[in-house]
Amino acid sequence: MTLGDTDPAALDAARQIPASMPGTAIVVADDGRWYRARSVYVTEEAAEAAATQHAQLAPAWADLLTGTDTVTVTDAELEAFAREGEPT
Repeated sequence: MTLGDTDPAALDAARQIPASMPGTAIVVADDGRWYRARSVYVTEEAAEAAATQHAQLAPAWADLLTGTDTVTVTDAELEAFAREGEPT
């Protein structure tokens, strides 16, 4: 995983992290350098249990959108937008 950097080399650096090191990521700091960061490993079951336990704290989508402008996007527009980022 790379966090905070769109440089393709950051993705290459992240791919060098072995699968035996879950919770490790490449992060970019304020100084622009990359660092390995490590979090505590959380199993999928533990994450699901925490999400269930604290679900009542999640805001409703309607509350998040209040006061913001929304635009309806068609499937064709979404696909065209996705293609803009593809290499030519």
